[in-house]
Amino acid sequence: MSKLRNSAVWQLLSDRYIKERNVNVRELIDLLQQFPAGLRVVVNGYEEGYDDLSPEQISVAKISLNTGKHRWAGRHGDLRDLTKGSPESPDVVEALVLERSSH
Repeated sequence: MSKLRNSAVWQLLSDRYIKERNVNVRELIDLLQQFPAGLRVVVNGYEEGYDDLSPEQISVAKISLNTGKHRWAGRHGDLRDLTKGSPESPDVVEALVLERSSH
């Protein structure tokens, strides 16, 4: 991890994350290329630990930006939960979703 933290890619992503708190697919690919190809991929567990990430947990979804109402909920909302606005609203975007799965 220290090699990655010292890299230009990490600097680009950390600077962007601090300013905008998001990463696009191209930046994610650049970041992932810094790791060994066979490295296992996991996501954080519900309360602690880690769970494996499978291809079925990766999808594209329309989300409504900045509509989270609670600190414990995500910052962005599921379009299905949107009560005002429309799918064509500028605050609705497509996003790559890495879905955490509980056992």
